Amino acid sequence: MTAGKPLLKNQEILDCYANGIRDFTGYELYISDDIIGADLSGVDFSELELSDSYLENINLSGANLRGAGLNSAFLDGANLRGANLSEARLSRASLWNVDLTGANLSNADLPSAEIVKSNLSNANLTGANVARTLIEQNNLTHTNLTGVNLQEALRFVCNS
Repeated sequence: MTAGKPLLKNQEILDCYANGIRDFTGYELYISDDIIGADLSGVDFSELELSDSYLENINLSGANLRGAGLNSAFLDGANLRGANLSEARLSRASLWNVDLTGANLSNADLPSAEIVKSNLSNANLTGANVARTLIEQNNLTHTNLTGVNLQEALRFVCNS
């Protein structure tokens, strides 16, 4: 943790956001289910460790999550429209009914994640690791899957 930047928990994160803080780099964050449904659009959580966090129904549109640790995170129902998740670690993450329209997931690490009934239209998954990932019933219109080995996915079902 960076000197001078404390551990922030749910309400403290929301209070900082309400006071105009968007850059949380260097902080240590603890996010539990008390923050479900919050608006944290445009935050910078890049490189932060957020594994096991409850980010259900949260608005993280336009957020910078580049290189963030989101292993086993619950992102069900989240708004990640236009978010930067490049190089994020999402092993065993739950992404059901997530809006990932235009999101950047290039080189994201998604092994054993579940991406189901989500909108990935215009998303960039170039080079993403989807080994043992459940990918089904998603909108993949204009999704960039360059370099993604879909044969390694646990199950890949494309909507018609």
